[in-house]
Amino acid sequence: DRFRNQDDKAYAEEKLKEINIAFQVLSGSSIRREPFEARVAPQPVAYPPQLDFGTLQVGQRAKLKLQIGNLGGPAESVGYAYSCSNPWFQLSKGTRARADQPFPIDFEVAIDTRRLQPEQSYREWVEIVLDGIPVRVELLAKTVAYRPALQGPITWRWSVAGVLLLIAALFLPSFMRVPLPSNILPGALLSARPAYELRSNEMLFSVNEGESAILYVGLDDASTPRRLGFSGEEAVGTQAGQSIAYLDGTPGSKQIYLFDLAKGQTKQLTRDSAQKRDLAWSADGSRLGYLLGDGDALRIGIYDLRTSQEYVLPGEVSAGVEHFAWSPDSQSLLFDLRQGDEQRVYRMGVHGDELRQLTHFDSWAGVWSADGTQILVGTENGLYRLSSTGQQLHQLTTVPAHSFSWSTDGQWIAYTT
Repeated sequence: DRFRNQDDKAYAEEKLKEINIAFQVLSGSSIRREPFEARVAPQPVAYPPQLDFGTLQVGQRAKLKLQIGNLGGPAESVGYAYSCSNPWFQLSKGTRARADQPFPIDFEVAIDTRRLQPEQSYREWVEIVLDGIPVRVELLAKTVAYRPALQGPITWRWSVAGVLLLIAALFLPSFMRVPLPSNILPGALLSARPAYELRSNEMLFSVNEGESAILYVGLDDASTPRRLGFSGEEAVGTQAGQSIAYLDGTPGSKQIYLFDLAKGQTKQLTRDSAQKRDLAWSADGSRLGYLLGDGDALRIGIYDLRTSQEYVLPGEVSAGVEHFAWSPDSQSLLFDLRQGDEQRVYRMGVHGDELRQLTHFDSWAGVWSADGTQILVGTENGLYRLSSTGQQLHQLTTVPAHSFSWSTDGQWIAYTT
C-alpha cells in the first residue's frame, strides 16, 4: 500500500472509478447489447415461371396451378401484387403442399375472359412476395370470338348416311381381306383397350431407315421387334403411364414428344429452341426429366403430365448440370454440378426445394439404391457409398469408377473403370 494517508487513498480510488466509467462510455462497452443473429433472407422461386393459358374463346374460364418454393431463409409473411389495377386473373389462397413444411405453397391462377376483347394477346404478371422479396410469374393468354356450338335437329337423311358410313368403316376391311400389318402399332380404329402395352423386359431403340430414325420396341429374346411407325431418338418408356417420350425434329432444334400407347396418339410437349437430351421418367410415370440447354447453361427441365406444365429447376445452383437421376419415390433428384475443374453431387426436391450438397470432393454420377436410402458416387480414387443424406461415407473400390448401377435387390454393383 503506497498510501500512508487514508484520505489520499480514498481520493485516488474515486478518481480511478471515474476514469473507468469514462472509458466505458467512450468505448461503448457500458451499453448493453442484444445478441445479434444473422438472418438469411428468403429466396422465392416459382414453378413454372410462366403460365400460358393458350387460346380461349371470349367468355371462357380457365385455371392453372402455380407453386411457390423458397431456397433461402425462413419467411414470416407472404403477399402478392398484380401488374394491373383491374386484373382479368385472380390468385387463389395458397395452401401448403406438405402439411409439415411451410413450403412449397400451391396456388391456382384463374382467368375470366368475359371482360377481354376477342382476337387479342394479353400479357400480365403476378408477384408473390416473401418478406418483401418478390418472384414474378408471367401470365399469357390469347382470345378469339365466341363461337356457339351448332344446334338444331339433324335430318333423318344425314342420320342414315352416318350409320351407313359407320357400317362401311367396320366391315369393309374384312370384305376386302386387307389386314393391317401386325408389326405396326395402329394410330386409328383403336378399341377401348390399349393398342400395345409396355413390359419390363422390353427395350426401345431407333433404326435408321433412309433419312429418318424409326422407333422400335423389342423383347430381350429373339422375337421380331415391333415397329412403332414414327421417327424419334432417345426414346424412354414408362410402364406406370404406358407412354413413350422421345426427341424428334431438325438438328439443333429437337422437341420432346409423347406417344400414348393406350390411345395411339402423339402429343408435342416442348416448343422452345433449347437443346434437350437425357430423357428420364420418374418411377411413378407422372413426370419426365431431361437436360435443357448446352454447356455451362445446362439445367434440369421437368414436364408434369398431371398438370401439362413444363418448368426448369430454379436458381443458379442448378446451372451447369452434368447428370441427374430420379429417386425411387419420384420426389427427389440427384445431380452433378461443376465447381471449377471438379464436380459435386447434390440432392434437390422435385419442386426445387430441400437443396443439399452431398459430396465435398470431386465426384459424379450419383445413383440411388432401390430403396432410396443409399447412393453411389464415382471418383478418380474409386467408388463410394453414402447415405441419401450425405452421411456414412464408405469407399468400395480403389480404381476410377464410371457407368455404375445397383442390382434390383441392392446386393450387387456393376461399374466400368
